[in-house]
Amino acid sequence: MNERICVLAWGEPGVTRVKRGEKLHLCGDAQLMADELNREWPSIRHWAAPATDSELADHAAQAARLMAHERR
Repeated sequence: MNERICVLAWGEPGVTRVKRGEKLHLCGDAQLMADELNREWPSIRHWAAPATDSELADHAAQAARLMAHERR
């Protein structure tokens, strides 16, 4: 897992199934999006979840762009 790159995750309270987005984001940006989604849809909980190694591998080019942008 990577603590700087995240995906948006969401689920309904009381339901164990969690869904994860496919697009990678810097964690700070993902948290801002999750906060906005939580305001718009309070019945669904959204959060920034650290990207898994599999997600990073599947989207390696995107992860590299995010890391390069973060270093600027």
